[in-house]
Amino acid sequence: MKNNKNFLLIEGSFNPLEAKEILLRVFGDKIQFHQKKNFSSKERLGKEDINSLERIPQLQKSICDIIISIDEAQQENMIVTIHSGVIISFTKTEK
Repeated sequence: MKNNKNFLLIEGSFNPLEAKEILLRVFGDKIQFHQKKNFSSKERLGKEDINSLERIPQLQKSICDIIISIDEAQQENMIVTIHSGVIISFTKTEK
């Protein structure tokens, strides 16, 4: 199997409102994933998921930065171009 696989997630130019909607949904879904993961960890294991707790504020900060940037683009009557890909790497685990 090839070590890396590349997938195109978002590619295109959008008006600022469309770009904001797309990006906020992607980042919002990722926040919800970590919130659910943390909740599940608390319920099943009785402890919080540290990785998720660290990641949530980082994603929230990204959302704030996205909003500010796209609002500026909208005020300047600009188009927003998004290039977003996903790279998946595979490594064998030791048994």
